[in-house]
Amino acid sequence: MTAMTDVSLPGAQVTEANLALKRILTAAWLAVIAGVLVQMIVVGVRAWAGGVIEQIGFAAEMAQAVTWSALVCAAIAVGTLASKSRQQFAGLIGLFAGPLAWAAAKGVQKGVQALAGAPQDQLTPLFWSVCAWKGIEYAVLGFGLAAIVGRAEARLGSYITFGALLGLLSACIVIALNLANATLAGGSVPGPKIASLFANELFFATACSMVIYTAQALTRNLAILKT
Repeated sequence: MTAMTDVSLPGAQVTEANLALKRILTAAWLAVIAGVLVQMIVVGVRAWAGGVIEQIGFAAEMAQAVTWSALVCAAIAVGTLASKSRQQFAGLIGLFAGPLAWAAAKGVQKGVQALAGAPQDQLTPLFWSVCAWKGIEYAVLGFGLAAIVGRAEARLGSYITFGALLGLLSACIVIALNLANATLAGGSVPGPKIASLFANELFFATACSMVIYTAQALTRNLAILKT
């Protein structure tokens, strides 16, 4: 009996590792889709608020959104889905992944702008302030989602509610940072930009939470079908 247990244990560990990897990969491609959809919503909100949509700007922002969404949601997936819901571990990953993914996404945006010959966004103190906030935001998101993942009875509504509340808080903070930066520079923030910032922060955090839930549900159901 002991020999059989010893033999079956590595197999169970391999199966668990494979399932975790599938969840992370599923979260990554779902995040790409989410990034595109959320950016379309953001552009729609900006247009509704009276903003002008330029082709070059749209392409650069779409590249930034997809990069940001894929990187940060995949990182959150590692913390929440591959670590058996260790909340501290998930929060730590979010703390570092938030700023790094935000910086990488900004680099992609600047690259697209350079290729198109358009003016490039500068890395101002506002950018670094938002970077710092992204670390805090996604540390909280990772910690919270890990806690929700650990509850077997948690449903999609729990993920959406948590993501939306955190996104709402993030929208208020990011808009406040933009307003403070504009005030210090003696300027103002246009209404369409405020609207798009609000939509961006609210829907990205919500979408990332939905990605984690969907990746978990899909891989779990596929595993059941194969048994």
